[in-house]
Amino acid sequence: MDYNIFKKSIKFKDRNFPVEIFCKEEYKDYYIRGQVIDLSSLDYPLLTRGSFSIYHLIVFVLVHKEYIEKSNGSLVYLTTIHNSEFCTFAYNTRKDFELFQKMGEDNAKNDKLYSGNFKGINKNPIISIELEDVPIVENRYLDESIKSGKKIILIDLSIHLYKKYLWDEFPPSLQDNKEAFDYYNSNCSTRIHSLCGYHLVYREKSSEKSVYNWFDNLYEKIYWKLGYHHLKKHIFFKILSLYGRLSHKKIFSSSEPINITKYIRLLIVYAKLWQLDDIYPLTRFCNSFFNDLIDDLKNCNMIKECQFCGDFFKYKGNKKYCSVLSKYEDKNCRRQAIEQRRYKKKKLKIY
Repeated sequence: MDYNIFKKSIKFKDRNFPVEIFCKEEYKDYYIRGQVIDLSSLDYPLLTRGSFSIYHLIVFVLVHKEYIEKSNGSLVYLTTIHNSEFCTFAYNTRKDFELFQKMGEDNAKNDKLYSGNFKGINKNPIISIELEDVPIVENRYLDESIKSGKKIILIDLSIHLYKKYLWDEFPPSLQDNKEAFDYYNSNCSTRIHSLCGYHLVYREKSSEKSVYNWFDNLYEKIYWKLGYHHLKKHIFFKILSLYGRLSHKKIFSSSEPINITKYIRLLIVYAKLWQLDDIYPLTRFCNSFFNDLIDDLKNCNMIKECQFCGDFFKYKGNKKYCSVLSKYEDKNCRRQAIEQRRYKKKKLKIY
């Protein structure tokens, strides 16, 4: 999914509600729906430590037509509050969504049973997108979900940095503690992998208002509201905490030097652990933090990826392949790449 397509359209007038996404086109017997919520330093002051940051979490689902029809039935209408909530998808068009929101407001004004439960109208601007912009990955997971007639199918979940403000731009009153200011500034990262590196290594369960619990609530909503049961919670947090340890080392590498040999070995191991399960949206979401870390390490000239086998090695100028001379690579990918090219040329000549 190209986040830049949505970025300018995502406007929060009220952060208590998600930004709703609708698509006029359909996919097989399903309507396409999406939502955006944010993860912000407004709620978590030390979200990325050395900066004030806002992230957008975007979820896309397919909603079966029959489910929408049942949700909008006359009996359901009379007994439903019609709140706009994260992971709630009861309307297929923005017109219906706006209509039922207004009906909910009217019911809340006229009926005391509704007044305490209706949270108000979602005033966030609605986003309309084209089918070609929807991140639908056609694979075995999607085929089996459609074949079984699942009422709601999670198809994509992603998180993106929206804005960041460095501590230098903060009011002077917040910069009084120079030692803390310098420490956080020198070990500041707003990459998405830093969310794991700062918050999911030690599992901040002690506070209800923690980023760990934000991820826990996210999992619970996806599990219960969307009926997504392809990844157990303890595995979800195991993956994120393992990636978090790698991220933590990268973030604090300026003050706590990395043992690059051991670090690269771990990168190679983790790169292969859950990649086969990448067909599942929630696992793909977890892997996005690792992929972002790899991208960060490459941009910082700490590692490179072998153009033959895909393993990682310590950055060294124009080096493109693993080397047999290296004590931790121990393979000659350059030679294998040359032989492979030679074989392909010879094969082309035969044909």
